[in-house]
Amino acid sequence: MQTQISKWGGSCAVRIPKMAVESLGLSEGTKVNLSLEDGALVLRVDRNDYTLEELVEQAKGQECLEYVWGHEDVGKEVW
Repeated sequence: MQTQISKWGGSCAVRIPKMAVESLGLSEGTKVNLSLEDGALVLRVDRNDYTLEELVEQAKGQECLEYVWGHEDVGKEVW
């Protein structure tokens, strides 16, 4: 995958190809960490800094509560 460095204000920017953005689940505003490793610029998604609001937003629309509350106890559950 090849891209190009462009000027953005007083800085430089790298465009991330759509395929990479989609496969990594990135979007505008995603926090990332940059590091230099063995002569390479490495970009890693910062996945350890979620707020409660972000986690709740990601969980909206999922059917997880029906699974938990919709079945009888099968082990040593404590309610």
